[in-house]
Amino acid sequence: MFKNVHYNTKAYLIALLAIVSPSVNAIGSFSNVYFDGTTPYLGENQMLIFDGVRAEGNGLTLDDALRFEYQFDLLSLSWEIQKQTVYTGVGVFDNEHMAIDVAPSQPPFTVSGKSYQLGQTYTFTATKAKPFVATLALKPGHVISCLIDKQTGEYSYQFEGNNIDSSFNGLANEGIISGSQIILQEGAYTLTVAPRNTSSVKFSLKLFNANNRQLKTIENGATTTIYEKFATYLRDYAKYEVYLSAGQTLNLTKPSNSDIQFTLLNDLGAQVSQVSGLPLIYDATKSGNYYLFINNRKGWGGSYSGKASITTTPSVVTPITNKTRHSNTDKATAARPKYLR
Repeated sequence: MFKNVHYNTKAYLIALLAIVSPSVNAIGSFSNVYFDGTTPYLGENQMLIFDGVRAEGNGLTLDDALRFEYQFDLLSLSWEIQKQTVYTGVGVFDNEHMAIDVAPSQPPFTVSGKSYQLGQTYTFTATKAKPFVATLALKPGHVISCLIDKQTGEYSYQFEGNNIDSSFNGLANEGIISGSQIILQEGAYTLTVAPRNTSSVKFSLKLFNANNRQLKTIENGATTTIYEKFATYLRDYAKYEVYLSAGQTLNLTKPSNSDIQFTLLNDLGAQVSQVSGLPLIYDATKSGNYYLFINNRKGWGGSYSGKASITTTPSVVTPITNKTRHSNTDKATAARPKYLR
């Protein structure tokens, strides 16, 4: 059994139900298990899924992550483990950012045996008889999204492979910036576009890896000048590592663009702060490495120019509230593509 289990308040009750299942012994024992950086959700067949669990023991370190899949058994009235997946060396991540560096930064994709480059715009046609299918050979660290635009009709979109199955239906002539797909396992992934109410649909497509920069460091004891420019109408972010001692405060100056977002994760992948269009002020209660991600939350580009500093003067922690989080229902202007989260 697990010796020590750590959890965030959102996952507490459901994680507690899962970890007390007697079948947990069947997957081995860990000295410590951390649910801090995961939020459980229901997948196919009412499977309860924890992605991004951290564990120590059995050869695992905090640089690795786990995926637990549970199913409720009506006979025993308990959650039974069905599958465990280990993501080796994937580092810290959340649902749209990864901290590890990855190469190639913009891998190619293939369509009908022909190679295309990420970051470039291409025009394709999909028919009912022959849907558009792009294949991507991806590695842990890739964070894939796309801009799909100039559609001549309604269409369906699907991105799948290795525990990922994301889909949506789109309208004609409505630019869409897809949500980020973090890649935790090396392998082949496919993107499929098919017409919905017509025999064919023509569209433009730009695929992009948001995690295309190297991890930088915010130095303790010095002021770090930051300038980052982001790709327009694509998911794109900058990433920084910073060590904070308990009682220290990380400060970032306010961005000029209200859509520029700061996201701060701890070394377990748990989000400790997130603000948009506001300065970041975070008081560390625990010593350790933290990971800062800077991006335009809508994928509309722009830049951030500011300074990061670390102080020991207590500051007011900016809470994560509905005012600093933004829902999927935010509307894009007519001149900009809609974004999906």
